[in-house]
Amino acid sequence: MKSIIALRTILLAAGLFMSSLSFAQPDWTNMAPVHVPPKRISPAMAQFGTGDAVVMFSGLNLGPAGVFSQHNVLGDTWVWDGSDWTPITSFFLTPALPSARFGASMAYDPINKRTVLFGGVDANGQILSDTWLFGTQKLCLKFSSCTTLYQWSPLTFAAGASPPGRRNASMGFDPSEGIVLTGGSTAAGTNFSDTWKFIGSSSTWVHVTTNAPSPARSQTPLAQCDAGSSTQNAMLFGGTAGSSIPLGDTWEFFFANEIGDIWGPLSPSSHPLARFGHGMAYYPVSLFDVLYGGNVGFVEGIGAVIAADTWNGKCTPSWAQATPAHNPGPRWLQGMTTGPSGMKVVLFGGSDLAFGSAFPNGRDRNDTWVWGRQVACLPVDGSQLSVGSEVICQFDAVFDPDAMFGGWSAIGFAPPFRTELTQTFHTEHPGAATITASWTDATGAHDQTFNYIIVPRHH
Repeated sequence: MKSIIALRTILLAAGLFMSSLSFAQPDWTNMAPVHVPPKRISPAMAQFGTGDAVVMFSGLNLGPAGVFSQHNVLGDTWVWDGSDWTPITSFFLTPALPSARFGASMAYDPINKRTVLFGGVDANGQILSDTWLFGTQKLCLKFSSCTTLYQWSPLTFAAGASPPGRRNASMGFDPSEGIVLTGGSTAAGTNFSDTWKFIGSSSTWVHVTTNAPSPARSQTPLAQCDAGSSTQNAMLFGGTAGSSIPLGDTWEFFFANEIGDIWGPLSPSSHPLARFGHGMAYYPVSLFDVLYGGNVGFVEGIGAVIAADTWNGKCTPSWAQATPAHNPGPRWLQGMTTGPSGMKVVLFGGSDLAFGSAFPNGRDRNDTWVWGRQVACLPVDGSQLSVGSEVICQFDAVFDPDAMFGGWSAIGFAPPFRTELTQTFHTEHPGAATITASWTDATGAHDQTFNYIIVPRHH
C-alpha cells in the first residue's frame, strides 16, 4: 500500500500547484533564455571557472517525432550565465575539441578551478576513456582591452594511469583533493566497482583503494553533500546495476580520513522510490542535495514510469520530499548541476518517455529550469564569518516578476545599503551582523533578514 501511495505521489507531482508559497521556500522556475540549445538527453553539465557559470557539452538528440530511427550524437558546447545560454564556437589555442558523445561525466573542482570531462559513448557506439579540461583564458593585446576566451584542453596518460573507458559514470567534487569518479558501465552493460580520483593540483588520475568496492552502478549522479559540523562528503542514490532494474539505496563516500576513503551505505528513515537516470545536485543555499525525476521502472498496468518529484537529501542521513508550486514535469536523463555562484540548481533537457515505449523521438526536451529561493545569501544564514570575508546575496526577479525590490540594508557589513539584485557584502568588525532584503509583491511588503556572527581574523 505504501508503494502505491508513493507512486501516486510521483504521478501527480507533474501537475502540483499550491495557492501560496513562502518566499523562503525554494521552487522550480521555467526560464525563457534568448538562446536555446538543441534538445537532448544525457548531456554533461558542470560549473566552471570561478563557479559563476555552467558549461554543458554533448548529449544525444533523438530527432523529430515519429519512428524511432535517429540517434544524433552532439558535440556542441554551451555556457549558462544565469539567464541565457551562449553557444561556444571560438576557442583559445585549442588544437582539438572533444569528440561528439553522450553519457559522459563532468564535474567542477572549485579549489583548483578545473572542470573535468571524462568518457561517454561516441557516434560509433565506442566507449571513450579520454580526459579533457574546460576553462577560460584571458587574451590581452597591446593597446586593446582583454578578452576572455574558452578553452578545451586534452590530457594524455600512460596505459593504466587513468580510468578505463565507461559511460554514465558518477563523478563529483572531492574537497580533499579534486574530483572522484566511480561506477559507470561498459558497452556490454557491466558496471565498474572501482574508485578514481583526479588530483587537481597535478592533473593526474589515482586509482583509490577503499575499505570496500563502490556500489557498482550507473545512471546515478554523485553530489557533494552536507554531513553536519562543516563536514563535506559525497552522496549517491539509486541508479541501476547493469540492468534496467532501478535501485533505491543511498551511499556516502567519506573523503580521506585517518583510515582512508570509505564507501558506506546509509539508512535514512525515508527516501525516494528506486530510480535511475535522475538528476541530483548540491544546493549550497539550503545545504541539501536536490534530486529530481528519473526512471522508476516498469509498473504493471501502467508501464514505464518517469518521475516528476523533488527531494532534499543530506548525508546525515535524511531525505524529505519537497512540495514546490511548479516543476519541470516527468523526465529522466536530464543535465543537472549546481548553478552560477551556488545560488541555483540548473536543469536542462531530458525526456518524459522511457526507451521501449512507442515513438520516443521528439520527446526529448530543450527547456531550462532553475531551482532556488527568491532571496538567498551565501554563506548561509547563521554562519560564523571572519573579518575580511564576504557574503554574496541575490534577489531573484524571475521568481516573481511582479515583485518590486526595495534593496538590501546591512549592519556590520559594507556597503550599508544597495539596490542591485545581486550584491557582495564585506565584513567590517567582530560582532553580530545582519543583511536584510526588502520588497513588495501582490501580498504586501516583505523583509527577510540573514544573521551572522563576525569573529576576528584567524579565529
